[in-house]
Parts: sequence; C-alpha cells; structure tokens
Amino acid sequence: MQHALRQPGCPLCRLQREAEARYLENLLWENVNDPATREQWAASLGFCARHAWQLQRLEARRYGDGLGNAILYEDLLQRVIPVLEAMAREPAMDPLPLHRRLAHVLRLPRSGDPEGIPGLQGRARCRVCRLGEETARAYAEWLVEGLGDAEVWARYAASDGLCLPHLRMALICARARPPGSGGSGRRRRPTPSTPARSAAGIHPQARLELSP
Repeated sequence: MQHALRQPGCPLCRLQREAEARYLENLLWENVNDPATREQWAASLGFCARHAWQLQRLEARRYGDGLGNAILYEDLLQRVIPVLEAMAREPAMDPLPLHRRLAHVLRLPRSGDPEGIPGLQGRARCRVCRLGEETARAYAEWLVEGLGDAEVWARYAASDGLCLPHLRMALICARARPPGSGGSGRRRRPTPSTPARSAAGIHPQARLELSP
C-alpha cells in the first residue's frame, strides 16, 4: 500500500488492477484445469467482457497462443450447448425460426426477464470483478486504520488521493468502524489478490478528512 501511495493516480485502483492481473496470470499458469477454478468460471458463465478480453490479450502476449482460453471456453460450451439443444427440442410456440428465437432470447436484458433462462444465466458475478473489489475493500480498511499513524497520513497527504468510488468505499469502511477505534494498534497488511483502472484522484485536503 505504501508503495502504491507513492505512484501516480488512485492507490486503490492500482492495487485492484494488480490483483486482477495476478489472478489472470495464475489462472493461465497453473489453474486452467483446476476443478474448483472451473466451477467458479462456470458459475458466472465466464468473465465479464473486460476481463475476458484481458485474459485473451494476456495469453497472446505472454504465451503467443490461446490454449488456456480455448480449454476454458470449451468447458463453458459443453455446459451451454445442452441448454440450447433442449430449447431446440421444445415445441415452437413462436412462428419465428429457431435461430431467430434464440437470437431474441439471448439478447433479452436481465431486467426484462427476471427469471432468466436456466443454464444461460450466470449464478455469480465475474470472479475477477469480485476479487478486485475484495482487494480494494481490504486495502481501504487498512488505509482507514492507518491514517491514525503520522507516517501513513503523511504518505497519503502527499499522494494523488483516492478516486471518487474508492473514496466512497473508504468512507463506508470508516463509518463501519467501532466508535473510539483508532489506528494505534499494529496493522496487518491485507492479503487480497489484484487491481483495475486508474481514475482521477481527489486531492488530500478534499478527501478522507476522518476524525479518529
């Protein structure tokens, strides 16, 4: 965290991006065939668009191929194709051809179809998005606690500050702390995983003026 405070931009964005990148690198390096990782992947029906493309670009740049992506998406297709085949076998109540019905159904926004389509709706959010948020929240809690320390406060005051979303997150963490809890105890470094996208900073005098 103290290293991130010395870098340009929001330190929580930087740490969140790093955690997300580490997760994707570890996924390609050793977890593509891990059963638990596959279940997490299947629960969200893959990653969000941003992290799916990030995984593809990372593998192309690092390994010069797309084998890991191919293995993951083959697994996903094996789960989705039976759902589509079952839909194809259902008696058509709609005069449109099957391919038109499927195209219409797959484009339905979630808000317009609260039940979703069994087998075609993820049961969880993108794993990388969740991991990034958990990382940022862990560091936000560390920062809020650490601001009671003169050295941490000085580093924070000299930094570019937090972006607005992470400022909100830090303020929520501060509000959730028990009354009278200060930063006098020994702080444990968060052990999260990786980062996201740098945003415009809020200058120190306008951000996180937290009372002890």
